[in-house]
Parts: sequence; C-alpha cells; structure tokens
Amino acid sequence: MERHCTIAHELVHIDAGHTGHQSPKVEAWVRRRTAAWLLGRVDVVHALRTHPTVWDAAEHLGVTVPVLRDQLAALEYQGAHHAH
Repeated sequence: MERHCTIAHELVHIDAGHTGHQSPKVEAWVRRRTAAWLLGRVDVVHALRTHPTVWDAAEHLGVTVPVLRDQLAALEYQGAHHAH
C-alpha cells in the first residue's frame, strides 16, 4: 500500500516536470494531486460510512492514512468554497 502511494506521488512529480528537491508548498500540491488521482469522492464517502475507523477505510481503499487525510482535507476545502 505504501509503495503504491509513493509511486503515485513520484509520478505526479514527474508529470509536473519536477526535478530535485521541492518546496513545502509544492510538496503539499503534489500530495493533494496524488490523493485526488488515487481517490474519488464517492469512494471516500462510502468507505468512511462503511468502515469504523479512518485506518480501516484507508486499508479498504488501498491507500495510506495520510493520502486519505489529504483527500478528506481537499474535499472539505472544496465544500467550504462551494458553499459561499
């Protein structure tokens, strides 16, 4: 699971043309893009409804807890900005 998420993260860097060390701001962007690539909104909502913990949901989705949390943060951000 960790390997899958790490490979996806690095592919986002490659796709963006990144080489070498990146700033924390760029790394945060890459984490958000990776989470969005690996996890759809419907899948996340369903997994959280049907699994008792975030760890169980992440395992069910085949991602790490940090990737799931990155996608949850992005979904909350999108929801907050669409509400205004």
